[in-house]
Amino acid sequence: MSIFCTGTINQDGKFVDKRSARALSVSGLLAVGLALVGMLRVYHWGFLVGPKAEKLKEFPGTRYHVKNSIVTGWNYEELNLRDVQNTTTLLARLLIAKIEDDELLKEVFRTTPLVQNDPNWRCRTWVEQVLARIISDGRIVGTSQLDWRVIKQTGREYVAKKKSTGRYTNATDLMGPRPTWNMLDNQETVP
Repeated sequence: MSIFCTGTINQDGKFVDKRSARALSVSGLLAVGLALVGMLRVYHWGFLVGPKAEKLKEFPGTRYHVKNSIVTGWNYEELNLRDVQNTTTLLARLLIAKIEDDELLKEVFRTTPLVQNDPNWRCRTWVEQVLARIISDGRIVGTSQLDWRVIKQTGREYVAKKKSTGRYTNATDLMGPRPTWNMLDNQETVP
């Protein structure tokens, strides 16, 4: 799988775009992704943007998230993905919105503050703050489910259910798309 970094927030708090002319430009559906964090019983939370119609073998998209480094603290990152349905540590996707303005959405991702030196601030805190800004703006998404409490509970319960049924133990299953719950239709779209 080909993954490359397209941008970061520098120490001055400014977004540095590293995209080349070959970078993917995909918008359509906004999802929250839950990823595995080592052997811990916690999840890494971030956003995935992919096409509205997932009819190809691979679905290009972009991951927007923050990650904590022991050296540099919290950093914002954008990564173009060859297949937004399947990354190494992804456990599940929750489709939460239809994107109306992808440039405004990117601006919200890039300008949501990162809090350093606060042990209670996490990637899920950033996700919650981004959702609040999307709601406040009112122009970024159309049909949506942006209630963080509902998203968090649904995500945790969905991944727990998939774990209990052995969804993450079969190597063949791990080669394909990860489980996906469509919160707009309240149904599973990828088992």
